[in-house]
Amino acid sequence: MQQILNILKKPAVKVIGLMSGTSADGIDAVLVEINKKSLKVKELLFKTFPYPKKLRQKILQASTASNPTLDEVLHLNFALGEYFSDAALKLLKGSKCKIQNVDLIGSHGQTIRHLPKLTEFFGKKISGTFQVAEPSVIAKRTKVVTVADFRPADIAVGGQGAPLVPYPHFLLFADSKKGTAVLNIGGIANITVWSGNSSQIMAFDTGPGNMLSDFLMKKLFQKDFDRNGGVALSGKVNLALLKWSLEHPYFTRRPPKSSGREEFGENFAGKFLQQAQKLRVNQTDIITTAGEVTVQAVFLAYLKFIKPKFKVEKLFLTGGGEKNLYFKKRLKEMLKPVKVESVNIKGSNPDSLEAVCFALLGYLTILGKPGNLASATGGKPTILGKICLP
Repeated sequence: MQQILNILKKPAVKVIGLMSGTSADGIDAVLVEINKKSLKVKELLFKTFPYPKKLRQKILQASTASNPTLDEVLHLNFALGEYFSDAALKLLKGSKCKIQNVDLIGSHGQTIRHLPKLTEFFGKKISGTFQVAEPSVIAKRTKVVTVADFRPADIAVGGQGAPLVPYPHFLLFADSKKGTAVLNIGGIANITVWSGNSSQIMAFDTGPGNMLSDFLMKKLFQKDFDRNGGVALSGKVNLALLKWSLEHPYFTRRPPKSSGREEFGENFAGKFLQQAQKLRVNQTDIITTAGEVTVQAVFLAYLKFIKPKFKVEKLFLTGGGEKNLYFKKRLKEMLKPVKVESVNIKGSNPDSLEAVCFALLGYLTILGKPGNLASATGGKPTILGKICLP
């Protein structure tokens, strides 16, 4: 426990944040310095470590199969513990910072199942979430105190386990107090909105982010994703296919709400493709319409849930979808007069931001402070995560 006491004594700490999202394309690793008093964050290093192709396939199989074997899940948990450890160590290679100078690691892990809806199970109403990348392995390999497995604590106090980035978003952009939104477009898109202090925050998953487009790009063009939204920009939206997509009940469900591959993964994408083929939509227009589903999901959420409560002046884009010029163009058109900009205008890197958030959540856990928001997840404020010692 001496390591934790040492962290608590410091006026500023160095923390590594490790993150892999629902797209499961690799591990984002970031080194930050966090001021204890102000919780201001300074990014020092950032790198992405792509998963080997076959490992990514195995992760996606485990995430989409209704019954991955227990052996597969166990092996993935420990294998990803090794990969996440490697990412933390490789991040520092060639830098002035050595692993001995790092005080803490905050690791999100890799989600392979997220089931936030309450279900009757042997007389109990339960929900659940499961992330792999064994934190004990990370702590032992790096010899750094590691905080991980953040989401189950929120579920244990009545929450959905997601989204967890809203409070870090607020802390990172707290100088923007008037009607501010942060839209993170990863595999799933989530939005955080505030006006004033942290008691006036709304946050939830809007629906698919890059996930739908990524699946279809792989199927139709043998590409992992639509680079810069180029394919989407060259096609047209098929209104019949768009209408069919937006009839999904998730879009009208009231927040707090969260989603994942279970709702918008391979099953939904497969049905989307079948519907497109039935309507004889060409391949390029399929990608454009998939992109429009992401945009319209955000717009519908804004009209139905956000606009009645907040006067949003600025929306900051982050995540992999920040590079998608189709998303940017359409969001600017749909959300006028809201000013839509990248988070890089605030000095943040859209690629590293989510990893930064989990570095910050890890530090909040060590400080004994809650990291979730009732208005985002529905759970009572609580200290998140599990602490693993070296």
